[in-house]
Amino acid sequence: VLDALEDTVSSAPFADRAAAVDALVSRGLEVPTAQWLATSLRSVPGGGFEFTNNLPVVRALYQDYRGADLWDVVEGGQAQMGFVMAGLSKHLWTEANVKRLEQCGPTVRTVMLAKAGHNVHTDDLPGLLKAMEPSWQ
Repeated sequence: VLDALEDTVSSAPFADRAAAVDALVSRGLEVPTAQWLATSLRSVPGGGFEFTNNLPVVRALYQDYRGADLWDVVEGGQAQMGFVMAGLSKHLWTEANVKRLEQCGPTVRTVMLAKAGHNVHTDDLPGLLKAMEPSWQ
């Protein structure tokens, strides 16, 4: 997604939001993802729209996130945690990681939404709400 967005911003300004969405879709993104990204457009003087994201900062934050290893916090048992896993994102939720989470004990709760991808809120909203329900009590 980030690569597609970085590639797309060089085409700005866009005539309208639909043109920005089309540009993102042409770079391989799904329509719902492209539409979500287009919520961060702003109008520019002289007409058209551009993305507001500071992509070098977004890239740096993403790289930092990818490099963080917080298993000691998860396995430490000092805080209640819940993990909602997107079953279609097998590259993230490997069998080894799922098993490791399930072995963390009573402080860690896991829910696998089998038919959801990265966008669990659109792929399985009822399942997500049910998974979150215990945290509301």
